[in-house]
Amino acid sequence: MEVNATGGISFDWWFRASWPFATLRATSSRLSLSSGFFGSWEFTAEEVLRLQARRSFFGLSGGVEIVHANEEYPNEIVFWIFGRPDPLIRRIGAAGFRPHPGSEQFAAAARIGKRGAMPVRWSFLLGSLALWNGLFLLDFYLRGDQRGLGPLSLLAMALVVFVSFWITRSSRLQDLVMKPGRSAYEIFPLIRIAQLFSGIMLAAIAIAYLFA
Repeated sequence: MEVNATGGISFDWWFRASWPFATLRATSSRLSLSSGFFGSWEFTAEEVLRLQARRSFFGLSGGVEIVHANEEYPNEIVFWIFGRPDPLIRRIGAAGFRPHPGSEQFAAAARIGKRGAMPVRWSFLLGSLALWNGLFLLDFYLRGDQRGLGPLSLLAMALVVFVSFWITRSSRLQDLVMKPGRSAYEIFPLIRIAQLFSGIMLAAIAIAYLFA
């Protein structure tokens, strides 16, 4: 037996994809969430401590919070649907997916519960913001009345492309960006947004230069 549902998904306080941009699939051995371009997340029964019902403020929608032990995933993962979440939780159980974590998983979940919601180093965030604004401001200052973006602005966007595409591939870059013990996969949707934004911007600038 297999359960499939369409809804939305949220991670901690920093990401939410509304209905119908997320799907849930449950079998006897796996529980998986997918949000298309923004990524997918899969759990075994050993990695899940419990499925917990969540309700929105107005009660029109509900969520299934996956209390988990995967330390590469965000702290709080909730799949949102219209209506009450309890029937969906019962359907998942009827499909044969029943959490049964061991002592290692309980220890991992405890570590997840103690860590902060922000996995990225504040020094990196503040430094990146200062560098981004500094490059654009210096570019505008040096170019004066000239229209368009100059090489320093292009450099700023190229740095976003480089970091967003290599952070999941380079352990050294992860150490620079992420707090100790945290994984870049915790912020994978934001990485995908950065890739999309910077890619569109660079493509638009390249087309503008070609047809200028």
